[in-house]
Amino acid sequence: MGDFRVINIVDNAQTVNFGIWNSAIATAKHLQNHQVVSELWFPTVPNFNEIDAIDPVQLSSIHITAVEKLIEQRHLDIRKTVFFTHGAWQFPTRWGAYFRKKGFKWVYSPHGMLEPWSMSQKKLKKTIYLNLFERRMGKQADVIRAVSKIEMGNLKKYFPKKRIIHIPNGVDVVEAPAAKKNDVINFLFLARLHFKKGVLPMVEAWTKSSLNNSPSYNLLIAGPDQGELERIQPYLDQSNNIKYLGSVYGEEKKALFERCHFYLLPSYSEGFPTSVLEAMQYGLIPIISSGTNFPEVHENGLALKAEPDTAMLIEVFNKIKQEPYTNLSSNACKCFEYVQAHFSLKNIAKQQLKLMHELLD
Repeated sequence: MGDFRVINIVDNAQTVNFGIWNSAIATAKHLQNHQVVSELWFPTVPNFNEIDAIDPVQLSSIHITAVEKLIEQRHLDIRKTVFFTHGAWQFPTRWGAYFRKKGFKWVYSPHGMLEPWSMSQKKLKKTIYLNLFERRMGKQADVIRAVSKIEMGNLKKYFPKKRIIHIPNGVDVVEAPAAKKNDVINFLFLARLHFKKGVLPMVEAWTKSSLNNSPSYNLLIAGPDQGELERIQPYLDQSNNIKYLGSVYGEEKKALFERCHFYLLPSYSEGFPTSVLEAMQYGLIPIISSGTNFPEVHENGLALKAEPDTAMLIEVFNKIKQEPYTNLSSNACKCFEYVQAHFSLKNIAKQQLKLMHELLD
Protein backbone atom coordinates (compact mmCIF):
# COMPACT_ATOMS: atom_id res chain seq x y z
CA MET A 1 0.00 0.00 0.00
CA GLY A 2 2.78 2.40 -0.87
CA ASP A 3 2.32 6.15 -0.55
CA PHE A 4 -1.09 5.91 1.07
CA ARG A 5 -2.18 8.50 3.63
CA VAL A 6 -4.13 8.47 6.85
CA ILE A 7 -5.25 11.97 7.78
CA ASN A 8 -6.38 12.36 11.40
CA ILE A 9 -8.39 15.50 12.15
CA VAL A 10 -8.80 16.69 15.75
CA ASP A 11 -10.19 19.93 17.14
CA ASN A 12 -7.40 20.43 19.67
CA ALA A 13 -3.80 19.22 19.86
CA GLN A 14 -2.98 20.74 23.23
CA THR A 15 -2.29 19.10 26.59
CA VAL A 16 -5.91 19.01 27.75
CA ASN A 17 -6.87 16.96 24.69
CA PHE A 18 -3.84 14.63 24.86
CA GLY A 19 -5.90 11.46 25.21
CA ILE A 20 -7.73 11.88 21.92
CA TRP A 21 -5.00 13.23 19.66
CA ASN A 22 -2.39 10.87 21.06
CA SER A 23 -4.61 7.82 20.51
CA ALA A 24 -5.37 9.13 17.00
CA ILE A 25 -1.72 9.00 15.94
CA ALA A 26 -0.44 6.19 18.18
CA THR A 27 -0.26 3.66 15.34
CA ALA A 28 1.62 5.99 12.95
CA LYS A 29 5.04 4.32 13.23
CA HIS A 30 3.50 0.88 12.72
CA LEU A 31 1.56 2.06 9.67
CA GLN A 32 4.77 3.60 8.36
CA ASN A 33 6.23 0.07 8.20
CA HIS A 34 3.53 -0.62 5.61
CA GLN A 35 4.37 2.54 3.62
CA VAL A 36 1.36 4.42 4.99
CA VAL A 37 1.95 8.09 5.81
CA SER A 38 0.07 9.48 8.84
CA GLU A 39 -0.87 13.12 9.25
CA LEU A 40 -2.41 15.05 12.15
CA TRP A 41 -4.50 18.11 11.28
CA PHE A 42 -5.43 20.53 14.06
CA PRO A 43 -6.34 24.22 14.45
CA THR A 44 -4.51 25.04 17.69
CA VAL A 45 -0.86 25.56 18.55
CA PRO A 46 0.33 22.11 19.68
CA ASN A 47 2.30 21.22 22.81
CA PHE A 48 4.82 19.18 20.85
CA ASN A 49 7.71 20.01 18.57
CA GLU A 50 8.10 16.72 16.73
CA ILE A 51 6.38 13.35 16.73
CA ASP A 52 7.90 10.27 15.17
CA ALA A 53 6.25 9.15 11.93
CA ILE A 54 3.74 12.03 11.96
CA ASP A 55 3.36 14.96 9.59
CA PRO A 56 1.65 17.67 11.72
CA VAL A 57 -0.47 20.15 9.78
CA GLN A 58 -1.60 23.22 11.69
CA LEU A 59 -4.67 24.64 9.98
CA SER A 60 -4.75 28.35 9.21
CA SER A 61 -8.55 28.27 9.21
CA ILE A 62 -11.24 25.79 10.19
CA HIS A 63 -13.81 27.33 7.88
CA ILE A 64 -15.09 24.87 5.31
CA THR A 65 -13.67 27.03 2.50
CA ALA A 66 -10.17 26.02 3.65
CA VAL A 67 -10.83 22.44 2.53
CA GLU A 68 -10.49 23.25 -1.16
CA LYS A 69 -7.11 24.89 -0.61
CA LEU A 70 -5.85 21.92 1.41
CA ILE A 71 -6.83 19.43 -1.27
CA GLU A 72 -4.64 21.35 -3.70
CA GLN A 73 -1.81 22.28 -1.32
CA ARG A 74 -1.48 18.78 0.17
CA HIS A 75 -1.88 17.04 -3.22
CA LEU A 76 -4.63 14.81 -1.87
CA ASP A 77 -5.49 11.79 -3.98
CA ILE A 78 -8.95 10.23 -3.57
CA ARG A 79 -7.52 6.81 -4.45
CA LYS A 80 -4.86 6.91 -1.73
CA THR A 81 -6.29 8.88 1.21
CA VAL A 82 -8.52 7.96 4.14
CA PHE A 83 -9.76 10.59 6.60
CA PHE A 84 -10.24 9.70 10.27
CA THR A 85 -12.07 12.34 12.31
CA HIS A 86 -11.90 12.21 16.10
CA GLY A 87 -14.57 13.47 18.46
CA ALA A 88 -17.99 15.02 17.98
CA TRP A 89 -19.62 18.47 18.06
CA GLN A 90 -16.70 20.25 16.40
CA PHE A 91 -15.39 21.06 12.94
CA PRO A 92 -13.77 17.61 12.28
CA THR A 93 -17.21 16.09 11.68
CA ARG A 94 -18.18 18.88 9.27
CA TRP A 95 -14.90 18.48 7.42
CA GLY A 96 -15.22 14.70 7.32
CA ALA A 97 -18.66 15.00 5.73
CA TYR A 98 -17.36 17.57 3.25
CA PHE A 99 -14.36 15.45 2.23
CA ARG A 100 -16.76 12.50 1.81
CA LYS A 101 -18.82 14.58 -0.63
CA LYS A 102 -15.60 15.21 -2.53
CA GLY A 103 -15.16 11.46 -2.94
CA PHE A 104 -12.66 10.74 -0.14
CA LYS A 105 -13.15 7.83 2.26
CA TRP A 106 -14.12 8.86 5.80
CA VAL A 107 -14.03 7.03 9.14
CA TYR A 108 -15.99 8.81 11.89
CA SER A 109 -14.96 8.14 15.52
CA PRO A 110 -16.84 10.00 18.32
CA HIS A 111 -14.46 8.75 21.07
CA GLY A 112 -17.20 8.38 23.66
CA MET A 113 -18.72 11.82 23.15
CA LEU A 114 -22.09 10.26 22.27
CA GLU A 115 -22.14 7.97 25.30
CA PRO A 116 -25.22 8.23 27.58
CA TRP A 117 -23.57 10.14 30.42
CA SER A 118 -21.88 12.60 28.06
CA MET A 119 -25.19 13.14 26.27
CA SER A 120 -26.86 13.89 29.60
CA GLN A 121 -24.56 16.90 30.08
CA LYS A 122 -26.02 20.00 28.38
CA LYS A 123 -28.64 17.54 27.20
CA LEU A 124 -31.01 19.89 25.36
CA LYS A 125 -28.26 21.63 23.42
CA LYS A 126 -26.58 18.35 22.43
CA THR A 127 -29.84 16.64 21.50
CA ILE A 128 -30.82 19.49 19.17
CA TYR A 129 -27.40 19.60 17.51
CA LEU A 130 -27.25 15.81 17.26
CA ASN A 131 -30.58 15.56 15.49
CA LEU A 132 -30.09 18.55 13.22
CA PHE A 133 -26.42 18.15 12.29
CA GLU A 134 -24.13 15.57 13.95
CA ARG A 135 -26.13 12.44 13.17
CA ARG A 136 -26.96 13.60 9.65
CA MET A 137 -23.28 14.16 8.92
CA GLY A 138 -22.15 10.97 10.69
CA LYS A 139 -24.46 8.93 8.48
CA GLN A 140 -22.38 10.00 5.49
CA ALA A 141 -19.24 8.30 6.82
CA ASP A 142 -18.08 5.11 5.13
CA VAL A 143 -17.46 3.51 8.51
CA ILE A 144 -18.06 4.52 12.14
CA ARG A 145 -15.36 3.42 14.55
CA ALA A 146 -16.14 2.58 18.17
CA VAL A 147 -13.19 2.43 20.58
CA SER A 148 -14.97 0.08 23.00
CA LYS A 149 -17.52 -2.70 22.73
CA ILE A 150 -19.96 -0.76 24.90
CA GLU A 151 -19.63 2.32 22.70
CA MET A 152 -20.26 0.14 19.65
CA GLY A 153 -23.62 -0.92 21.08
CA ASN A 154 -24.57 2.64 21.97
CA LEU A 155 -23.62 4.01 18.55
CA LYS A 156 -25.91 1.47 16.87
CA LYS A 157 -28.84 3.27 18.51
CA TYR A 158 -27.93 6.48 16.69
CA PHE A 159 -26.75 4.90 13.44
CA PRO A 160 -28.76 1.65 13.07
CA LYS A 161 -28.07 1.26 9.34
CA LYS A 162 -24.38 2.20 9.32
CA ARG A 163 -21.39 -0.11 9.41
CA ILE A 164 -19.87 0.24 12.88
CA ILE A 165 -16.63 -1.52 13.75
CA HIS A 166 -14.75 -1.92 17.00
CA ILE A 167 -11.08 -0.89 16.86
CA PRO A 168 -9.87 -0.08 20.38
CA ASN A 169 -7.09 2.21 21.46
CA GLY A 170 -3.79 0.48 22.20
CA VAL A 171 -0.32 0.83 23.68
CA ASP A 172 3.22 0.00 22.64
CA VAL A 173 4.73 -3.22 23.94
CA VAL A 174 7.03 -2.77 26.93
CA GLU A 175 9.11 -5.15 28.99
CA ALA A 176 7.39 -7.07 31.76
CA PRO A 177 7.28 -4.94 34.93
CA ALA A 178 9.77 -5.64 37.68
CA ALA A 179 8.53 -6.60 41.13
CA LYS A 180 7.45 -3.46 42.96
CA LYS A 181 8.62 -2.41 46.38
CA ASN A 182 5.67 -2.50 48.73
CA ASP A 183 6.87 -0.72 51.83
CA VAL A 184 4.72 2.22 50.67
CA ILE A 185 1.71 1.54 48.46
CA ASN A 186 1.11 4.25 45.85
CA PHE A 187 -2.23 4.94 44.22
CA LEU A 188 -2.13 6.91 40.96
CA PHE A 189 -4.75 9.07 39.27
CA LEU A 190 -3.40 10.23 35.91
CA ALA A 191 -5.93 12.09 33.80
CA ARG A 192 -7.34 15.55 33.20
CA LEU A 193 -8.65 17.13 36.39
CA HIS A 194 -12.14 17.38 34.92
CA PHE A 195 -15.50 16.87 36.58
CA LYS A 196 -16.31 13.75 34.56
CA LYS A 197 -13.17 11.94 35.74
CA GLY A 198 -14.56 11.58 39.27
CA VAL A 199 -11.55 13.17 40.94
CA LEU A 200 -13.63 15.05 43.55
CA PRO A 201 -15.41 12.01 45.08
CA MET A 202 -12.08 10.18 44.90
CA VAL A 203 -10.15 12.64 47.07
CA GLU A 204 -13.12 13.13 49.39
CA ALA A 205 -13.29 9.37 49.90
CA TRP A 206 -9.54 9.16 50.53
CA THR A 207 -9.69 11.75 53.32
CA LYS A 208 -12.55 9.84 54.96
CA SER A 209 -10.91 6.42 54.59
CA SER A 210 -8.42 4.58 56.78
CA LEU A 211 -5.67 5.32 54.21
CA ASN A 212 -5.69 9.06 54.88
CA ASN A 213 -2.50 10.34 56.53
CA SER A 214 -1.10 6.81 56.79
CA PRO A 215 2.66 6.73 56.10
CA SER A 216 2.20 3.40 54.29
CA TYR A 217 0.03 4.84 51.49
CA ASN A 218 0.10 7.72 49.02
CA LEU A 219 -2.41 9.10 46.54
CA LEU A 220 -0.59 10.72 43.62
CA ILE A 221 -2.64 12.92 41.29
CA ALA A 222 -1.20 13.89 37.90
CA GLY A 223 -2.70 15.70 34.95
CA PRO A 224 -3.61 19.15 33.63
CA ASP A 225 -6.27 21.02 35.58
CA GLN A 226 -9.62 21.70 33.93
CA GLY A 227 -11.38 23.34 36.84
CA GLU A 228 -11.25 20.65 39.53
CA LEU A 229 -8.03 21.60 41.33
CA GLU A 230 -9.73 24.44 43.19
CA ARG A 231 -12.55 22.10 44.22
CA ILE A 232 -10.25 19.37 45.54
CA GLN A 233 -7.76 21.73 47.20
CA PRO A 234 -9.55 21.72 50.62
CA TYR A 235 -9.18 17.93 50.74
CA LEU A 236 -5.52 18.13 49.71
CA ASP A 237 -4.95 20.60 52.54
CA GLN A 238 -6.27 18.20 55.17
CA SER A 239 -4.20 15.22 54.02
CA ASN A 240 -0.43 14.72 54.21
CA ASN A 241 -0.40 11.77 51.83
CA ILE A 242 -2.19 13.23 48.79
CA LYS A 243 0.16 14.92 46.32
CA TYR A 244 -0.75 16.84 43.17
CA LEU A 245 2.09 16.54 40.65
CA GLY A 246 0.77 18.57 37.70
CA SER A 247 1.10 17.24 34.15
CA VAL A 248 3.58 14.43 33.52
CA TYR A 249 4.71 12.94 30.20
CA GLY A 250 7.44 10.79 28.70
CA GLU A 251 10.07 9.38 31.03
CA GLU A 252 8.54 11.13 34.03
CA LYS A 253 5.25 9.33 33.42
CA LYS A 254 7.03 6.00 32.94
CA ALA A 255 8.87 6.43 36.25
CA LEU A 256 5.58 7.24 37.94
CA PHE A 257 3.96 4.07 36.63
CA GLU A 258 6.94 2.01 37.80
CA ARG A 259 6.61 3.16 41.42
CA CYS A 260 2.81 2.88 41.70
CA HIS A 261 0.64 -0.12 42.59
CA PHE A 262 -2.97 0.89 41.87
CA TYR A 263 -4.46 3.02 39.11
CA LEU A 264 -7.57 5.06 39.86
CA LEU A 265 -10.09 6.25 37.30
CA PRO A 266 -13.58 6.44 38.87
CA SER A 267 -14.88 8.23 35.79
CA TYR A 268 -18.49 9.02 34.94
CA SER A 269 -17.87 8.38 31.25
CA GLU A 270 -15.08 7.53 28.81
CA GLY A 271 -14.70 6.40 25.23
CA PHE A 272 -11.91 3.95 26.02
CA PRO A 273 -9.09 5.30 28.24
CA THR A 274 -5.60 4.50 26.99
CA SER A 275 -4.24 5.50 30.39
CA VAL A 276 -5.75 2.37 31.95
CA LEU A 277 -3.94 0.21 29.38
CA GLU A 278 -0.66 2.04 30.04
CA ALA A 279 -1.03 1.56 33.77
CA MET A 280 -1.88 -2.14 33.45
CA GLN A 281 1.15 -2.93 31.35
CA TYR A 282 3.33 -1.41 34.07
CA GLY A 283 1.71 -3.74 36.58
CA LEU A 284 -0.78 -1.36 38.17
CA ILE A 285 -4.06 -2.87 39.33
CA PRO A 286 -6.97 -0.78 37.99
CA ILE A 287 -9.64 0.64 40.28
CA ILE A 288 -12.08 1.84 37.66
CA SER A 289 -15.75 2.55 37.14
CA SER A 290 -18.22 1.02 34.73
CA GLY A 291 -18.11 4.40 32.95
CA THR A 292 -14.62 3.64 31.66
CA ASN A 293 -16.24 1.24 29.13
CA PHE A 294 -13.78 -1.53 29.98
CA PRO A 295 -15.93 -4.30 31.53
CA GLU A 296 -13.53 -6.98 30.25
CA VAL A 297 -11.07 -6.30 33.08
CA HIS A 298 -13.79 -6.67 35.70
CA GLU A 299 -15.10 -9.84 34.04
CA ASN A 300 -11.58 -11.31 34.07
CA GLY A 301 -10.97 -10.40 37.70
CA LEU A 302 -8.16 -7.98 36.85
CA ALA A 303 -9.65 -4.80 38.30
CA LEU A 304 -11.53 -3.49 41.31
CA LYS A 305 -14.75 -1.63 40.62
CA ALA A 306 -15.31 1.83 42.04
CA GLU A 307 -17.96 4.19 40.73
CA PRO A 308 -17.60 7.98 41.17
CA ASP A 309 -19.33 7.67 44.54
CA THR A 310 -17.70 8.70 47.81
CA ALA A 311 -19.19 5.91 49.94
CA MET A 312 -18.20 3.20 47.45
CA LEU A 313 -14.66 4.54 47.13
CA ILE A 314 -14.27 4.68 50.92
CA GLU A 315 -15.27 1.01 51.04
CA VAL A 316 -12.70 0.11 48.35
CA PHE A 317 -9.90 2.03 50.09
CA ASN A 318 -10.68 0.49 53.48
CA LYS A 319 -10.80 -3.00 51.98
CA ILE A 320 -7.38 -2.56 50.37
CA LYS A 321 -5.88 -1.57 53.70
CA GLN A 322 -7.29 -4.72 55.29
CA GLU A 323 -5.88 -6.98 52.57
CA PRO A 324 -2.08 -7.00 52.12
CA TYR A 325 -0.86 -5.92 48.68
CA THR A 326 1.02 -9.21 48.34
CA ASN A 327 -2.37 -10.96 48.10
CA LEU A 328 -3.24 -8.83 45.06
CA SER A 329 0.19 -8.54 43.45
CA SER A 330 -0.31 -11.62 41.24
CA ASN A 331 -2.84 -9.51 39.34
CA ALA A 332 -0.04 -7.16 38.30
CA CYS A 333 1.49 -9.76 35.96
CA LYS A 334 -1.94 -10.77 34.70
CA CYS A 335 -2.72 -7.14 33.84
CA PHE A 336 0.50 -6.87 31.83
CA GLU A 337 -0.16 -10.11 29.95
CA TYR A 338 -3.76 -9.16 29.18
CA VAL A 339 -2.84 -5.81 27.64
CA GLN A 340 0.01 -7.28 25.60
CA ALA A 341 -2.29 -9.98 24.24
CA HIS A 342 -5.22 -7.76 23.27
CA PHE A 343 -4.17 -4.12 22.91
CA SER A 344 -0.74 -3.85 21.29
CA LEU A 345 -0.47 -0.97 18.81
CA LYS A 346 1.09 -3.29 16.26
CA ASN A 347 -2.13 -5.33 16.15
CA ILE A 348 -4.34 -2.22 16.22
CA ALA A 349 -2.41 -0.89 13.21
CA LYS A 350 -3.09 -4.15 11.35
CA GLN A 351 -6.81 -3.66 11.95
CA GLN A 352 -6.58 -0.11 10.60
CA LEU A 353 -4.60 -1.29 7.60
CA LYS A 354 -7.19 -3.95 6.81
CA LEU A 355 -9.93 -1.31 6.97
CA MET A 356 -7.99 0.96 4.62
CA HIS A 357 -7.58 -1.90 2.13
CA GLU A 358 -11.31 -2.49 2.19
CA LEU A 359 -12.17 1.17 1.70
CA LEU A 360 -9.60 2.00 -0.99
CA ASP A 361 -9.87 -1.24 -2.95
